[in-house]
Amino acid sequence: MRTHTLSNAAKGVTSKFNPKRDGPYVVSKKVSPTTYLLAHDKTGEIFGKYHVSDLRPYHAREGECPEPIIPKRNRGRPRKVT
Repeated sequence: MRTHTLSNAAKGVTSKFNPKRDGPYVVSKKVSPTTYLLAHDKTGEIFGKYHVSDLRPYHAREGECPEPIIPKRNRGRPRKVT
């Protein structure tokens, strides 16, 4: 999954040195031909819908077990629950 971080001089964060991708995740459902619903591979927690342009196949290195680094944050106002 592609991540996009912004540089912030006050916090000492440079987007150039941040990871460009996050994962591994499992595709839990194909919502449309171009959109997939992703879930964490161990817990099954749903992260949200992602476009195919943001996804890449995960190829693990030997002896490496990475953890997801950035939880997805929803933008805007929360949906109204009735």
